[in-house]
Amino acid sequence: MTGHDVLLVIAAVLGFLLSFVVVADVVGRVAFNSPLKGTPEMVSISIVMICFLQAGYAVRSGGMINVDFLLVRMPARIQSYVMAAGALCGLGFFGLVCWGAVDPPSTPDIERVRGEARCACRRGRRGSSS
Repeated sequence: MTGHDVLLVIAAVLGFLLSFVVVADVVGRVAFNSPLKGTPEMVSISIVMICFLQAGYAVRSGGMINVDFLLVRMPARIQSYVMAAGALCGLGFFGLVCWGAVDPPSTPDIERVRGEARCACRRGRRGSSS
């Protein structure tokens, strides 16, 4: 059993256990008027985890959707250029996602007013020029 298969089994078990959580929530809501606390959060987090746990297996086994009806009609050299451009676009996209996910270090509040940077300080606003 490979690492991808282990992740697939973990995702399946998580989905199976998640079904019990949802059933317990519904039964508690209907029968006892007391739903299971945190079920929406558990479900939303678990669905994301299941998707990412299964992604490695899907990519490795070739199970991803691949639309290449136009690409296969191109010469091999152009195919490689198109694939490289797609890889660069993907790299750029995930770079932006990572860049947006990182919190910037704490800095003073700076605002731009007519091309002039001003810093909000405790004693009021100071500008680089008046």
